Amino acid sequence: MQEFGARDRGRLRRSPSQTEFVSENRICFTTNRVDRIEHIDATSPETVEKGSQIVREIGKTPILAQDEPGFIANRLGLTLYMEASKLLEDGIASLQDIDTCMKLGYNHPMGPFELADFVGLDTRLRNIESLQRATNDNKWITPKLLREMVQQGYLGDPARKKGSKGGYYEYLEIKR
Repeated sequence: MQEFGARDRGRLRRSPSQTEFVSENRICFTTNRVDRIEHIDATSPETVEKGSQIVREIGKTPILAQDEPGFIANRLGLTLYMEASKLLEDGIASLQDIDTCMKLGYNHPMGPFELADFVGLDTRLRNIESLQRATNDNKWITPKLLREMVQQGYLGDPARKKGSKGGYYEYLEIKR
């Protein structure tokens, strides 16, 4: 694990009048991976180190990041998903080929559409809309197909999303 250096940690400091207390909700944002902690936000290098130590003591890996919309994992994952959606919408590659390419070429356990189905398409939609509002960046304009699917009740894997008609594979009638 590589942490920010002391100079980078200093950027996490706030004004001296602000409290050094860091609530549990501000210590971490957990990802879908149970072995990682995604974000630590603190006011001083000492508090960052204390928070990091607590995270290590519970068997997690601290990853330091500035407080930004989407943090690290979501921003990177959503960027991949957005590009995959563009490839699909532009007819460059099929959904299956995009998923297979990422699994074989990058050793991802799931392709971007399989992961979207796993996470939940309604969740994916909310995350993208939130990033677009927070950044006002057009790269976060929601893919049309995603919006259509959610509006029609395709919310992702029915085993994980109650009431869902399915995800990409079901909507596009593709055998998994």
